Amino acid sequence: MKNIVSRFLFLMVLLISVFFSLTNKTIIFATTQSNGSTGNYSFVVTSDPQFPWTDKTDNGISESESEKKSRSLQLIRNQYNSINNYTNSTRNTRMTIINGDITAYGHSDEWTTMKQEMQRLNTRVTFGLGNHDIENNFGGTWMNQAWERSYKNMYDALGSVPNILGSHAWREDYFLTTKFAGSLSYSFRLGNFRVIQAQNYPTMNLHTSGLLKYSLTGGVNWIQNQLEQAHRNNEPVLLNVHKPDSWSNNTPGYFRQMMEKYYDNGTLKAVFVGHHHKNLGKHASTTNFGKVPIYFSGSASQQTYLINEVRNNALFIYSVQQNNWSNKKLVDIISIDKKSTPEYNGAVVTLQSIIDPAVVVDWSQDVNAPSAIITYRAKWVNNQRWIMEKVDNTQNTYIFKSVQNPLIRLAESTQTANSNALTEASTVTNTRSHWELILVDSHPNGLVVTLRNRLSQKFLDIPNAELTAGTRLITYRHKNVTNQKFILNIQ
Repeated sequence: MKNIVSRFLFLMVLLISVFFSLTNKTIIFATTQSNGSTGNYSFVVTSDPQFPWTDKTDNGISESESEKKSRSLQLIRNQYNSINNYTNSTRNTRMTIINGDITAYGHSDEWTTMKQEMQRLNTRVTFGLGNHDIENNFGGTWMNQAWERSYKNMYDALGSVPNILGSHAWREDYFLTTKFAGSLSYSFRLGNFRVIQAQNYPTMNLHTSGLLKYSLTGGVNWIQNQLEQAHRNNEPVLLNVHKPDSWSNNTPGYFRQMMEKYYDNGTLKAVFVGHHHKNLGKHASTTNFGKVPIYFSGSASQQTYLINEVRNNALFIYSVQQNNWSNKKLVDIISIDKKSTPEYNGAVVTLQSIIDPAVVVDWSQDVNAPSAIITYRAKWVNNQRWIMEKVDNTQNTYIFKSVQNPLIRLAESTQTANSNALTEASTVTNTRSHWELILVDSHPNGLVVTLRNRLSQKFLDIPNAELTAGTRLITYRHKNVTNQKFILNIQ
């Protein structure tokens, strides 16, 4: 009797398993969650902790395995402590993104260590895989355990991505076998942005066999769908790719054309990459990204990473060296709007000196110098206020018209002082009154700019940084000094 019952139960289990093997395909696509709020905030992008790996490894210098592990761990902790110090100082840092090469080879002890180390960060954390996690180790360990481990760790992590919008990963259950598939790409909301994590690179195509199968498929079409959704929703996009070059299965020009299309229409704002440990900041990689600039985030071994600050409707990207965030260097400023730089056509502004914002660019009302452009204490009067008018067909170029008399423009004069061209309040309509707006930084009062005259290519300058009332402004060659920097304070 027991044998009959056992056989009956076994038959039922077998039939149910066959039924589900034919019908059950579980697709894991995360649904949209609430958006992150906008406003002023920051986030950190780093890459290549690559435990265990050190600066000596970068330079081909040998060290014992124990020394390498110890030094690598200390380098990672030093970087994460630096990030924590930065986030503690700002208190508005929303996320740390680790853009690939979490481990050196995907071994179990490497992943265990890095999961512990990532928990040291006092922000939310998202990560992607790099070539050391999911490419170099393919076929390199027994039954591909290291490669599969990296795939499964990333797959499992998708369930805890904050503000996730979607993922390209799914599970298929069959009789006696289970298959995990997809590119593992995912997207999430970060303040204003839709962030797309494309893992090592989006044309990878690798597969394993066995009772547990793993299939890493290309994600280009999924990324294109994400970009198109963002375009329709007027959302700016940040793309994370670990390895910017040397892709396999890459249809020549296709991905590059897609990148340029969404960059040109104002959707794609920046691409963050890792892989090359000694690269940091803005670079070009024309093969896969064309005209789209890419931003390298350094590595733990080189004590480098990127800080990204959002304010005044712009993204400010800074590089950090020697883990010294307080000495961060401005790399680039990217408008969050569709335009390449913020649009100011019709804005009424004062031009405040970055040295002392209480000193502004003033159209002199002195009868003895009625056309002089001078420094003067801010009184918020119309001869200190300017209407910005965009010059057609010339990138980021404006005319500054006086609010007191819009026929009067800020212009470079034909007069000189000490061989330097003076500036004047003039009715000229040529390029002497055309100024290219170059964003250089941010201030609580507004964006910090330099103004380059379109005729002479020289910059508006307070000579010798002399802020005494009545100092006449000149144009001068670019020197990257504070007397050439002005706060664009919108009234």
